[in-house]
Amino acid sequence: MIHLEISSPAVSVVVPTAVASHILFATATEFLKTAELAAQGLEAANGRRVPGMTIPGVVCTALAAELFLKSALVALRCRTPDQLQTHDLAKLVGLLPAQHQAALSSHAGADEASFAAHLTDIEDAFKEWRYLHANPSPLLNSGFLTSFAGAAQSLAAQALRQRPGAE
Repeated sequence: MIHLEISSPAVSVVVPTAVASHILFATATEFLKTAELAAQGLEAANGRRVPGMTIPGVVCTALAAELFLKSALVALRCRTPDQLQTHDLAKLVGLLPAQHQAALSSHAGADEASFAAHLTDIEDAFKEWRYLHANPSPLLNSGFLTSFAGAAQSLAAQALRQRPGAE
């Protein structure tokens, strides 16, 4: 249950942790859908599917991956939402229990060594690509970013299903 705490002059909304993890998951899902729309727009403009991603596609995919990780961390009770004030994907992965890190790596299609290297390449994708003019040539493996976002989505979905007291 979400409730309001009203004390003049401020109003704060208190969102229970279980609800927060679902909100994070739903928001991440919408960003991932938006990234796909960006890919479809690129395809329509070129008359075919082209490799790579648009800038909005990268930003939305990176943000989706971040929010899926945050959803999983909250659902697994590793952190509360207010303790997750970073966009750094590697830091978020580092907060996961080891077995979930291994599952994430496996689902992203990478062994531990290559997973770590690929993760380093995308860890700041959201920050680097949302203000591309400030860093005009960041390197990015868009295929891994997409796989990683899918793996983070699967992890979060599993964490939400396994959460004690889940609906």
